[in-house]
This record gives sequence, C-alpha cells and structure tokens, in this order.
Amino acid sequence: MLSIGNKFFLVCILATITIKICWAHGEPVRGIGAATINTVGAEISSGVGVGIRYDRRAYKLFSNAELLQFQGQGENVHQHAVEETIFLGASFGITPNIDLSVQLPLGRFSNFKDNGDSFALANNTISATDVSQGVGDLLVMGRYRFFQREDQNIAAIAGIKLPSGNTTQRTNVGEIVGGHNQPGSGSTDFIFGLGYSAHYFRDMLGVSADALARINTDGANEFRSGNSVLLNLALSYKPHNRLVPILEFNFITQDRDNENSAVKRNSGVTSLFITLGSRLKITENNAVLAAFAFPAIQHLPGIQNKEAYRINVGWSYGFQI
Repeated sequence: MLSIGNKFFLVCILATITIKICWAHGEPVRGIGAATINTVGAEISSGVGVGIRYDRRAYKLFSNAELLQFQGQGENVHQHAVEETIFLGASFGITPNIDLSVQLPLGRFSNFKDNGDSFALANNTISATDVSQGVGDLLVMGRYRFFQREDQNIAAIAGIKLPSGNTTQRTNVGEIVGGHNQPGSGSTDFIFGLGYSAHYFRDMLGVSADALARINTDGANEFRSGNSVLLNLALSYKPHNRLVPILEFNFITQDRDNENSAVKRNSGVTSLFITLGSRLKITENNAVLAAFAFPAIQHLPGIQNKEAYRINVGWSYGFQI
C-alpha cells in the first residue's frame, strides 16, 4: 500500500501526463459516484478510478437571414450546431474522508456562426467556422467528508480550473473565434460547495446532491465567462445493484459574460435539465453509463439558442493500490 504522500505524488504525476494527451466554460464538473450521472455528492472514492466520457449537446439554430437581421439591429449573436466533449478523468482516495479527482476535456464546436466579429461587420455577412476544437481546461477537485452518520454523508468541495486549453482557434477567414466557443478559456476559475449522499429504505433508494458556486476570472481574448451556481440532485434505485437506473435534476444559473470590458447582453442562462440514465456494472471493477437529458426550464436573456437535448455515454474502471 502506498503512503498518503506517495498517493498525492502519484496524483500530481498523472495530472501532468494526462494534460499532454488531451468544454468550454459552462459546467465542467462531472459526477464521481457510482449512482450519479452529473451529481458530485459526498461518497468518498476509495482506491483509484479512471474513466472516459463523451458528452454531446445539440441546439436549435437561427437561420442566416435571422442572424443578419440581428446584425442590423446591433445585436451581436453567435451560435454553434453541436457541442461535443470527451472527458478524461481519474479519482483518488487519499484518506477515508478525502479524495481528489482530475478531469481533462477535449472539446469540439461544429458549424459555428458569428454575426458580430470584425469580418462579419465589415462585409455585412455571417462569419463561419466549420470546427473549433482542441484541448480544454484541466479541472482539479477535492472533497473532504466532515460528517458521516450511518448512511448519510456531507462533504466540502473545492476545485480549481486551470488555463490549459486552446484559445487560438480561428474562423474560416482567419478571425479569432469568440471566447465562448474556444475549447479553453485562458482563465483560472474556482469552485466551492457542499455535497450530500445517503441511502434510504434499506438501500432501495440512493440520494446524492450538491450545491456548487463557480467564480471565474478574466481569460483569453478579453473574455470572462459569467459566474454561476449549480444545484444537482440524483435519485438512484438500488444503487449497489449491477444495473442502477438514475433520475437527475440539474439546475444552473449563470451571470452574463463580459467581453472587451463590456457585458454581453445575449448571454447568461437559468436552466433546469432532467436527466434519465443508468449505470451498468460489467465486472466488479468495470462500469458503463448512458444518459439522455432534456430541458424543463430554459431562461436565456437576450437572443440565444435553446438547447434541444444532451447525450452522455462513458466507461469507468476502479482498482486498489
């Protein structure tokens, strides 16, 4: 068995290696527990877990004519058809009450259009980008469980998102793509919150929840993503079984973005997604997940695209060291 110091050293090495292998700025946190999809919760990891996950978000789009109409009204509007992210992740049990996780994304925005960059404004047209893609920002997050009574757990959560991602993607005519659609942000951001996990009715029902605040700093290309609050609740049926159905409620409220020292009117969001998913344990150490999410509430200030749906699939593997 490794000592606590050696375990921490291993975490640092892995973070350094994986950053060279490989979302944008909205919700980088992804669930760690076996009975959640996005919810972090408070069940502390034991041993080491690694995994890979694919997220896809599809949007309802404006036509080129609508984008030109918005341009004539002085409204800077941009959109992309699909946002895809591959997350590489690992979690480490440091002590019985402390764990650490790292997540590194590879992001891809497809069919990006902007009516407000310099090329679009100079030519009264739409600036297009087939693909904006690359390495995203590394997230390191820790949990400390400070309360445990029978099957109830409460943990403090803290994380930092580091500016490891690509921020130099360009449009088809060579303009720098807007900060919101770069794979990385160029900013150092901070996450704080609480997680809760418990089992009820003789382990028939698993409940996990978290409340997370994200504070963003100035990033590349004079862009700063708005601060946000995330609230997640996951309900799982027989969470220790081989097949675990999961129902989640994922809420986010985010301030407007800031670009070139000005608030972007067509930004910010308050939304509630309902996520239906499941985890299947293939062997004692291997598991896969799949989920589909749809919006129950979407309040988008100004002129913005609504999300149509989200799809998640992933695989995880755990072992002891």
